[in-house]
Amino acid sequence: IGVLLVGSEMCIRDSRQTVSSNASTAGSDEDVVYLDARRRKVIYTLPPVSKSLGRKVYVKRIDQDANNICRVVTNQDDKIDGTDGVVLTAGQAVILIASKDQWHVFAKLH
Repeated sequence: IGVLLVGSEMCIRDSRQTVSSNASTAGSDEDVVYLDARRRKVIYTLPPVSKSLGRKVYVKRIDQDANNICRVVTNQDDKIDGTDGVVLTAGQAVILIASKDQWHVFAKLH
């Protein structure tokens, strides 16, 4: 299982932060991603669905700030249940699983 913390103090200070899972958690069939949008907008890009069959990604927004956007988006032309991405509100979590054609929301929790 790969674990990634995005948006914390260890990250570059910017008005937004975009992170791709390819660099940090490649080779794992399950990833846990914590997104922190207290200081900036955070966008997490899923790995290509063509290389992720059966892969599970658990994403949790750990902040309670309603002012900054926190999104999970797809790589290039990939889709999440037919859309380009999922917005997470404060404290929300989503479980995504890759099929051969697209990512699927298995559960969205608050």
